[in-house]
Amino acid sequence: MSISVRDMTLDDIPAVASCQRAAFRHPFDQAVLTHEFLGCHRFNPDTLLVAVDENDAVVGTIWGAWNGRRAVISGLAVHPSYQGHGIARRLITTVEERFRAKGVTRLSLEITADNHRVIPLYENLGFRVKEGIMSMGKTSTPRTALPYPSSRDRHGPAPDRYLCLQEAGQRRA
Repeated sequence: MSISVRDMTLDDIPAVASCQRAAFRHPFDQAVLTHEFLGCHRFNPDTLLVAVDENDAVVGTIWGAWNGRRAVISGLAVHPSYQGHGIARRLITTVEERFRAKGVTRLSLEITADNHRVIPLYENLGFRVKEGIMSMGKTSTPRTALPYPSSRDRHGPAPDRYLCLQEAGQRRA
C-alpha cells in the first residue's frame, strides 16, 4: 500500500467529506468543510493535509490551525478501509513537523468523549489528557456570527483567536 501525505486543496473537499462520513459518527457536511477550509487555508495553508493512495484518492485528513501562539489539530480521519496502517500517525507527525518549523511549542487536540480507541495513539505520540480541563463551545446565530478578519488584514489572525471553524458559526478560543 503506497500512501503519501500532501497539502489539501479546495478540490479535495468532496473527497474529504466522504472520508469523514466513513470515519466519523457525526461528520461535518461538505458546505461546512468548504467554509472551514476557506477560513483555515487563508492563514494555515500548509497544515491542512490529506493522505492519498497511489491513485490520489483521499484516505485520510487532518486540519491544523495556528494563531501565532497556539496550534490545534482537528478533523483527523482515516477511512475505515485504511485504518491500522499508520496513516493517522503519519498525518499527525507531518502536521506536527510543520508546526515545529513555525516555532510552535504547544499543540492540542480534541476528540469525542466516546472515541477511546484513538487515545493510545495520541498518548504514544506524547499527548496527555489535561486534567481539570473541559472543552466548551457556542454556536453563534447569524446575527451574532463572528466574521473572519477583512481581506485588508494582511498581518494574520489576532493572536487570541483561531480562525479555523469547528462548525458553521462556531470558533475556538
